[in-house]
Amino acid sequence: MINCNSCSDFFSVGCHAHCDEIVTGMTTTVAGVYTIVARWLGAIHELELTLGASAPLNIPSGFFNEDGETYFTITDPNGADFTHTTFTCFKVEIKVTF
Repeated sequence: MINCNSCSDFFSVGCHAHCDEIVTGMTTTVAGVYTIVARWLGAIHELELTLGASAPLNIPSGFFNEDGETYFTITDPNGADFTHTTFTCFKVEIKVTF
């Protein structure tokens, strides 16, 4: 479950346009279903991605709130927190573009 409200350290995946795929620069460790969990506007949102081992962990456009910063966690296929370097909490900034 997401606990990013208490995250003092997070990995930023950058600022992206609202209609762009989020290219995180991270890769998977094992094949299977990765679950992205984010909270915004008082609700928890989940997205499941089926990915191969050593695949880019990119997030499709449209998952995150379309204007603002969102903190999220990722659970790997084994049910453990996905870790990138030393981070288990992540942040993305989405901007509306026309």
